[in-house]
This record gives sequence, C-alpha cells and structure tokens, in this order.
Amino acid sequence: MTTFHRLVLNTVIASTTNHFLWFALTFWVYLETPSVIASSVIGGTFMLLFAASGIFFGTYVDRNKRKTSMVFQTPPH
Repeated sequence: MTTFHRLVLNTVIASTTNHFLWFALTFWVYLETPSVIASSVIGGTFMLLFAASGIFFGTYVDRNKRKTSMVFQTPPH
C-alpha cells in the first residue's frame, strides 16, 4: 500500500469518526433538551468549523509542494 493510499484511508477513518461523534453530540443535546434550536446550533457550528478547516487546509496544500504537505499532514511513525 502506497503512502497516498494510507493517507486517504486515514482521512476516511478520521472523517467518519468525526461525523459520528458530532452527530452523537447533536442527538444527545436534542434528547436532553427537546429543543430543535439547540441541536441546530450544534450542527451549524460543526458545519462552519468543517468548512473553515477545509479552506485552511486547501489553501495550504495549494501553496506548498506535495511532499511538504504530506509530511505536515502525516503523523510520525
């Protein structure tokens, strides 16, 4: 398995875990306080943070070489 494939697999696992945790938090808030507004604020916060981080990392990858970006993103072994 190449480094690129490991990086993609790591990204898929991290993204799926992150989405499940945010959904669990939103659902828990709705169950504790049957307020749709509270759960929509939690969901909206997640979407804004997700969009902002996408802009940040996309700009970083566009402005740097591929090796520099991959070294920055990949944890050490």
